[in-house]
Amino acid sequence: MPLSFAQQAEFGISSGPARHLIIRGERDCCEFRFGFYRGDYMELALFNKIALEPIIQFARKGTKKSEFGTAIGLRNDYLNFPLLLNMQTNETIYALVSPHTSFLLNFSFVMFEPDNKATNYGNELKDLRNRSDFFAVLCLGV
Repeated sequence: MPLSFAQQAEFGISSGPARHLIIRGERDCCEFRFGFYRGDYMELALFNKIALEPIIQFARKGTKKSEFGTAIGLRNDYLNFPLLLNMQTNETIYALVSPHTSFLLNFSFVMFEPDNKATNYGNELKDLRNRSDFFAVLCLGV
């Protein structure tokens, strides 16, 4: 006997500012950089207070470092695939848990001097970076 049931799905757009810091080596070497993200999501109700939210998201991440009058910036463009599990604990508090995978699309290295700006794009730079990242997210909200 086939088992079937209806699930409610909601679709939406997510976007906003993001604050990133890319660290390799020295922890205090670099400054935070503001970027942005933009994506689409689907919320699929699994149980009464639990929903699954797969998201596809474009994100620009980066960092900036200043040394001897020259600023060096890194700009990375990623395609992110978070898979959020949204748990509504009561009427006002919720928790989000998610594995999160990111794939590097573009990488650029920018040097800023007082009268000059040079940007280097290219596959030779892309090979120096991780092509993908995997991490987890845990959030509580009201």
